[in-house]
Amino acid sequence: MRKKKKYTVLFVDDEDNILSALKRALVDEEYRCLFAKSGEEALKILEKENVHVIVADMKTPEMDGLTLLKIVKQKYPKIVRIVLSGFTQLPQVLAAINQAGIFRFITKPWNVEEELKVVINQAIEYYVIQEEKKEQTKTLEKRNEMYVNVLKNTEKKFRELKQNFDILRDIISYQNSYFIQLLKTDRKKDTILFLLENMKEQQQISFHCYPSIQ
Repeated sequence: MRKKKKYTVLFVDDEDNILSALKRALVDEEYRCLFAKSGEEALKILEKENVHVIVADMKTPEMDGLTLLKIVKQKYPKIVRIVLSGFTQLPQVLAAINQAGIFRFITKPWNVEEELKVVINQAIEYYVIQEEKKEQTKTLEKRNEMYVNVLKNTEKKFRELKQNFDILRDIISYQNSYFIQLLKTDRKKDTILFLLENMKEQQQISFHCYPSIQ
């Protein structure tokens, strides 16, 4: 099982008894727990702490939970957002899901062992999976960029090689034509052999001047 000691969960609720109950229930969990009594306090904590999951009550003074979570979605989109509330009306639930991108909606009263802890662990796992996907995407993008560069360099080398062979082909064609003309002129055998040797040396020089791809 993945260790969660490096992950932080922020709970936001204006009721002291709820926060106290959460502290007692989650004291032995591997993830770190932070607590805020208002949306304003939660935002101040988010400015200083690296939070991975936020669990907010829908009904908090001055700033309601939906407003808070909408701000969190905008400023800290990677944070997984959970609603913990006594509201069960469908319009409020849908508003929270659509406007704030809620991961889960937990209604009060909640069962700590069978519901709350399970959902928080799922939220942390979801956060980790999303981060791993981003890393994999970055890795694939880097590999694709490398492959594209390799293909471009290979294509460039083959173009250069083709140009070299085209030049060499023209040289050999010219020499062959020249040799044919010599034969037609009925030159002496020694002279033709001399010219053939000279042509061979020129071809060897040409190969050295236009080497193949190493």
